[in-house]
Amino acid sequence: MELAQAILDFQKIKLENLQTQLGLAELKTNLSQQSITWVRSHLKFDQRDQDKELQEFEKERSELQERQSKLMREQKQVEKEWLLAQKRESKAKNEAARFVAASFLKTREAWRETYQRVLEQTEHMVHLLNQREQAWKRRYELIKAEVDHEQLEVWLKDTETKLNSIDAVLALQQSHWTNLHSQIAALEKRVSEKDVKPEIRQHIKEQLIARRKSDERSLEHMAALLVAKEENRRLFDEITLEREHIALWKKTLVIGSTAKEVWNFELWVIDDRAVTVRKVMIALFIGFLLVILFGLHVVNIPLTAFTFLGGAIAIGVGFGAQNLINNFISGFIIMAERPISIGDLIEMEGNFARVEEIGMRCTRIRTPANVHILVPNSSFLEKNIINWTLSDQLIRSNVTVGVVYGSLVREVKRFLIKAVSTHNKILIKPEPLVLFNDFADNSLVFNVYFWITMDRIMDRRTIESDVRFIIDELFSQANIIIAFPQRDVHLDTTKPIECKILNPNDGVTR
Repeated sequence: MELAQAILDFQKIKLENLQTQLGLAELKTNLSQQSITWVRSHLKFDQRDQDKELQEFEKERSELQERQSKLMREQKQVEKEWLLAQKRESKAKNEAARFVAASFLKTREAWRETYQRVLEQTEHMVHLLNQREQAWKRRYELIKAEVDHEQLEVWLKDTETKLNSIDAVLALQQSHWTNLHSQIAALEKRVSEKDVKPEIRQHIKEQLIARRKSDERSLEHMAALLVAKEENRRLFDEITLEREHIALWKKTLVIGSTAKEVWNFELWVIDDRAVTVRKVMIALFIGFLLVILFGLHVVNIPLTAFTFLGGAIAIGVGFGAQNLINNFISGFIIMAERPISIGDLIEMEGNFARVEEIGMRCTRIRTPANVHILVPNSSFLEKNIINWTLSDQLIRSNVTVGVVYGSLVREVKRFLIKAVSTHNKILIKPEPLVLFNDFADNSLVFNVYFWITMDRIMDRRTIESDVRFIIDELFSQANIIIAFPQRDVHLDTTKPIECKILNPNDGVTR
């Protein structure tokens, strides 16, 4: 029983290590996403940088191909040993010999499966390296701004396909990795049994070595998948951003072209001379202006009388258009600096919301109550806005709880850690933290801090609520009392207590 528990603990440690590696890869991805805006505004294309990066890809490709060739040579030897093991089993003369031969055949089969899988993984790693190299070249072409809209659409679909393929392979690899660890645990248990013959025990140990080698290569393969996913995700984000810029520019050009066509539209032709909308509008404007000037002259009103009025109107128009121009310019600043993006979770003046659309004048956000709010763009630059998902979706949350004086504070800390550790949406890394916050008037105050991934607006509050339910349940089971405000009343008994009875009608003492 102790051995089984030890094996289980060992597997848990391995699982935590893999989760740590995945967490590090996600943090690297988030850090890269933070740098996209800065890189796009400061990085200048240099052919030498690209050549250097391509040389690194070529070096890594050569190493993988060399490993692939070595594995293929070793696989041939493994195949020969596997065939010999089959013949040895078929020629066994008695039951004991057949049992040993079957055990040896299982060992050869384990090595054969390991080499087949490692070869497949190495070949796929070469394919992933080619994808990364292509993504790098495309990113440089985006920096040079030499890609048209049609090519961007092709790249976007191709990158999305690659990301979906990588996610599918990752899911299969994780399933295989879980199954592999079950096999390793079974072999470790078999090796520890006392009734196993020495020769059979040696065969089991070799099978264990083969499975562990496959485990190491599987981890390396998953790491390569995560790196390739990061590169393609970065390319996907940059293509999306570039496509938005091109779409905005094309929309502006279309509007300008349409206005020009309407302005030059021919209404009719007289004596081979076209009468266009532009000519008609100019003629009407001149006729209207002359009528006004003639009317003013007839009633003897000088034009200087309109100087003050024109100034007042100009000032009024200026003040009226100030907010409109401010919001319009703020929209350009938001698109350039990207303090908020579509899909971000923000907190503004106590309201939680998700950004749905960033327009030229205002931004549309949706609250958890499914209420749309149109916020002027200048508000995002002039007011304090909390963007919960600006760089990544990792946020730290906390729950405060107070217990009565006399409680075992170490036990309180242990139960708080247990409460957040049992929630499947709370991250293991970074680790939860409990702080003994204060000796308050009515309680001992504790704060438990933990990290979560915030995908939706209500995620943080929902998880905090779940943690409070768990804490209440654990404290109830351990007889730990959650404090509430109390007051002690002390009576001075050193002298007689004076009592008076008042008549409610006249207030006279009886």
